[in-house]
Order: sequence, then structure tokens, then C-alpha cells
Amino acid sequence: MSRYVQVKGHSGLVRDTETNALINVDKSAIQQAREKKELRRKKKQEEQELKQRVSSLETDISDIKKMLEIVVSKMN
Repeated sequence: MSRYVQVKGHSGLVRDTETNALINVDKSAIQQAREKKELRRKKKQEEQELKQRVSSLETDISDIKKMLEIVVSKMN
């Protein structure tokens, strides 16, 4: 008897008769899922980098503002 049995109504799935696990055997669907996961990972990383850059810019602007306040106070 074969270890894997086709799941009715799902051409890309088989069931392992020993462990009762469902296994996706659709290689293109697996590849698409991996690509989507990689895109999500990259997008999350880009968002984190953007947040860090914004935070850094906010700090820089705050520092510049403080320096300008000092310069203006010394001019008066």
C-alpha cells in the first residue's frame, strides 16, 4: 500500500497514511508561498529601516533646533 493517498477535491494535497499529515505536493504553490513570505520579510525590514531613519531625522532636527535657539539667545 502506498504511504501517500490523494486528498479528494484537492489535487495538490496528499495524506501521509502513517502520520495522517497533510502534505502539499504542488511545487508551484509552494514556490509562490515562499516568494510571498520573502516579500513580506523584505517589506517589514524596509519599514523598520524607514522608522529608524525617521527617528534619526527627528533627533537631528531637534538638535538643530536647540543649536539655533542657543545662537539666537546669544545674539540678543
